[in-house]
Amino acid sequence: MIFLRFDMKDSRVVYGNPNCVFREGRGILLEFGDPEYVQLQPGQPGYEAPPKPRARRRAHRSPAENPNPNTTTPMDGKFHFNVIPKPGGSGNTTRIVLQEELGTAGLVAAVQAGLTARGVTATAEQITATGEEIAKASIAALAQGRPVRRAFGYFTYEPSCGGVFDSPDFLPTVDNMNAGVRGRLAPDGQALFDGQITFERDGVKGEKVPMISRIYDGATRQLDRITLGGPFRINGPEDFGPEPSPAATTLGIFLARTGGAPVRIGMFSKWTDSEIFGSWPAAIPGTGDVELRIATLYPSNTSPSVFIYGTLLPVVP
Repeated sequence: MIFLRFDMKDSRVVYGNPNCVFREGRGILLEFGDPEYVQLQPGQPGYEAPPKPRARRRAHRSPAENPNPNTTTPMDGKFHFNVIPKPGGSGNTTRIVLQEELGTAGLVAAVQAGLTARGVTATAEQITATGEEIAKASIAALAQGRPVRRAFGYFTYEPSCGGVFDSPDFLPTVDNMNAGVRGRLAPDGQALFDGQITFERDGVKGEKVPMISRIYDGATRQLDRITLGGPFRINGPEDFGPEPSPAATTLGIFLARTGGAPVRIGMFSKWTDSEIFGSWPAAIPGTGDVELRIATLYPSNTSPSVFIYGTLLPVVP
């Protein structure tokens, strides 16, 4: 259930949609799982066609920018963004400038402070255990096709899939079903978010941003993998810009794992507008899967443009 606002831009909010109702003085959009929700059919007002199939990408993010991928933008409690002109001169869009990540330790400390302010005493171990069990219970429900609706009044998570097959008789897997999870804020969560956010415009940049569409590991001949010391090929639909100089330490490809410093790849066997060939580093410090980001400086820009690949890359043993 979503409360309607005059400035909403949602294709489901149209005259004739039976899921748009007026109750207790407020407009409401009923969603799947809500009482009295009506399953719409093609041709009905507000019907949304299932999304087209796409390559599986976990946790895909819009291109986020940071002038130096090795450092974090100074924390000041604001929502930083850059303005990017759209191609063809049809207006402008915005891209977030990511701030320091909030990890488990920071989240536990913030929760502990909040509980203390409410007169509740809990140890860091108790909070960590509670958070882990909430996460496990939510994931278990989502794996059963159950939406986690308005969790604690603030978040909603929904399972999703979108596989396409020639025959209805197929063996479903996580990958070929494109099974995943999408999340959003519940009305109270959105109100809390809106009431706390303060925007900070960092600057206006040129329209070009490097885009990666495919990472091929030459050693395993698989996509989205890393074989330490082995060859790789990166493809993209957009201009990768000029090959960075080995001395330009803020440019190139950066790999980072949890708890480890980013590793830079600054020398390549081939760098073109749409392909990059090179070798993975012999070691990447830290643990877990690897985040890959590419930073390039276009002649028309004053600062590097950065793109974070949406899929975390496992290291092949």
